[in-house]
Amino acid sequence: MFYIEIMAIVAMVAMLVGIATINLVPKALRSRFDQQAQEFINTLKMAHNAASQSDRRYAVLLDLDEGTYTLQPFVALDADAIPVTEETIITGRFTEDFRLDYVRFDDGKDTRYVETNAVEVYRVWLLASQSGWQNSIQIGVLDREDNPYTIVVNRLSGVITMYEGEYQIPEPVDNVLF
Repeated sequence: MFYIEIMAIVAMVAMLVGIATINLVPKALRSRFDQQAQEFINTLKMAHNAASQSDRRYAVLLDLDEGTYTLQPFVALDADAIPVTEETIITGRFTEDFRLDYVRFDDGKDTRYVETNAVEVYRVWLLASQSGWQNSIQIGVLDREDNPYTIVVNRLSGVITMYEGEYQIPEPVDNVLF
């Protein structure tokens, strides 16, 4: 009789642990997504703030092939519009909890519609100067369950906002000096 009572208690504890695990795992995964999204957004904000407070330009390089992002100051653009960079300030990694899906600029460039052998598919430069970002940018990211989120970088104000789901960036603004 004593063993039956102990087995019943163990079964009830196991059931409570199972219920708690089922309820806590999605929150833990969401927490990792939120943390990694915030780290990425902070890197973008750091690039914008550093550029607006100095006479230097900054680039956030998104490497879709490697799944990384890097913040670097840059000196100039070469003939292929690839920044000539200096030292790396921050390097981060996209993970299965926070995955980069695509990047779309307000000038119509979109990594989803570029030839698969083009360099632009694998490396995307987000450029910030004293006058703001070179383009408004729509960055599509996915969480572990493939739920879409959109990070929007406003070209002039530098405001960076993350939206749940798809969000379209505004049309381009003409005559902005970069």
